[in-house]
Formats: sequence, structure tokens, C-alpha cells
Amino acid sequence: MDCYIVCNMFPPLVSDIVHAPGLRAEQLAHQARPHFDRVCYVMTKSRYDMLTRAPTAVHGIRSHPDFMVVHDSYLHFFLDRIERSAFVFSQVEMPNFLEMVARRHAVVYDILAPKALELICGGAKPAEIARTEEWHKRSLAFADRVLVNGEKNLELFGYDLASRVDMVVNNPFCPLVPEAEGPAPERRHVVFFSGAQKWTNNIAFLGAMADCLEARPDIRAYFLSPLKNHENPESVAISRLVQMPNLRRLSGLSYPTHLSLLRQAVAVMDWSEINEERRYSTSTRLIQAVAMGAPILGNAGTGLDKYWGEYPGESAETVPTAETVATFIDRARKSEFDDTLKAAASWRAMVLEDETIFRGIA
Repeated sequence: MDCYIVCNMFPPLVSDIVHAPGLRAEQLAHQARPHFDRVCYVMTKSRYDMLTRAPTAVHGIRSHPDFMVVHDSYLHFFLDRIERSAFVFSQVEMPNFLEMVARRHAVVYDILAPKALELICGGAKPAEIARTEEWHKRSLAFADRVLVNGEKNLELFGYDLASRVDMVVNNPFCPLVPEAEGPAPERRHVVFFSGAQKWTNNIAFLGAMADCLEARPDIRAYFLSPLKNHENPESVAISRLVQMPNLRRLSGLSYPTHLSLLRQAVAVMDWSEINEERRYSTSTRLIQAVAMGAPILGNAGTGLDKYWGEYPGESAETVPTAETVATFIDRARKSEFDDTLKAAASWRAMVLEDETIFRGIA
């Protein structure tokens, strides 16, 4: 039996510009391989065209025999032609495709993020929110297995999943990272970020970072932030940060370069005010940092609270102060988080090799 990972973003296999859904697709493919004759990625032509219209999206795009694009008009021919297979959907935006698949193939519905909460916090129209919730219900109805990203999302979707308990598996988001070549590099700098989404607010944290870097010129920092116009609420804080002699602002990094930056980081920080969506969010930035061996400073009260067991760094309920940040960095420099990072690495390996994710579907 073959397995197809349905993509709405490019996996690292075919692109150097990668986002969380693409990383999740790669994780799912890795977990599926022991259970299926062949595992490959599939994307609809309409989605492929939309992604490649973006100026930065085509950077490093390449072909691969395990990645296929199927024209939307021919999906039903494709599904009828192949032997019975398993299809994995990590998004709710394709209910019609999912229902076509369910007619003769196995369906795995992977709940990566609380999409409806993202729309609510992003100020979406009620009709769009209602449509997303309906798509979610349709996906659950046709699923032969449901995967959920972490324990807090299991709690959030508990009511929806109550009648499907025997089909539900907890599968925390754990992106794969390539093996490092050669000796481990010296960790010298820190990394932090601007707001991840329009519904996240980390202005106060950016101010604390500016205060910290001003008081501690010995701290060398990389600030990862896309260019933002002057009307963006973060613009004032960013204009102060970019004047710091010990800070460099970066944007539009390729995925390999991003990983290389994290591999050389002594600490990584990402903090924003808690809202309803953030309570269940699992920061890709921080998960990747831990995977690359860097301790993290993040929010308390998010989906990461129940991820690694003991938090591999520090978490804060209120906005960190300059002193708090400096103390965390000093502790990281002294390797005080090494034990929790090793435990997190063991936990991550256990998740990636968990055979219950796809067992029995084939």
C-alpha cells in the first residue's frame, strides 16, 4: 500500500523556502515510511500555481520523483487509477479532495493547528470562520485516523474527538533536521524574532531586547524579521533595534541557512502576549531551535508547556525584562540547560519513531 502526503506548502525536499505545514509533511512522511511500500508528496496544480506566484517562493524550487503535482480537474482520474492507498491531510482547506479520496482510499486527518482560532484572532469574517469549522467537521467524518499536535490540542478538540477516541493519536509537531557535518560549531550569538502572525503582539518583548542589547554590548544578536512598513505596530521598536551595533537584522533566509543560524545560536527567544490562539500554539521557531540544540526563552501557557517534559530553557508568563533576558543568556552560555536539551532530544526521537501513528492503516 502506498501513502500520499497531501501538501499545501512545499516540503524541504523540493524547496529552500519552507513553512510549518511543509515541515509537518516531511515529519509525516518520515513516520509513514516503515508502514507503506512507498511514501510520496502530492499537491494540487491550483495550490502549486498559487505558491509559485509569490516572488520568494520559487527560490530553490526543484523536482523530485517523490513529489507530484496533479491538476485539479484530473484528481478523480488519478484517484481511480492508483491502487488503494492512504492519504494524509494536514489542512482543512481541501474537504472536497478529502471526500473524493474517502470513496476508495484511507484518510488520515492531521490537526496541526487550531485553524478556526487563528481566524478568530486574526479578525476574519464570521462566514469564513463558520466555513472552516464546517470543513473541520467534514474532515473528521471521513477520517480513518485523526492525528493531533500535542496534548493541549487534544484538550481543545476533546469534544469533537469524543466519538472518535479509538481513531485518535497524539502526534506532536517535530520537524526533521539534517545531520550536521563535521564538528559542532561554536555557539556565539543569540537569535530572536518579530511577530509571527498578525494576531501576535511582541512589541513589549522587542523593547526589552533593545534595552538588553544596549546594556550588554557583549551580546551579539540576529533579529529575524521581514521588512515591515511604518504603519506596522512593531515598526517603532524595530527602528530602535536596527540601530544597535551588536545586532544584525535578517529576512528571507533559505531553510538551510536558517538551520545553520540556529545551530550556532547559544540561545533563541520568541515571546508574545498570550491570546486564545497562543494558548494552543506550538512555536515552530522554538521547536526548531531545541532540535538544533539551543535553549529557548518563550511563553508560559502555550501548547509547548506539555511538549518536552521539562522545558529546555525558560518560559515567562509576563513580558521578560532586559535583566531577565540577560540572565537567561548568561545561563545558556554556561551550558546550564544541557540536561533538559538532552532530554528533549530523546523525547523528539521517541515521537519521530512512534509506530502507533500509522500502524494498522496499511
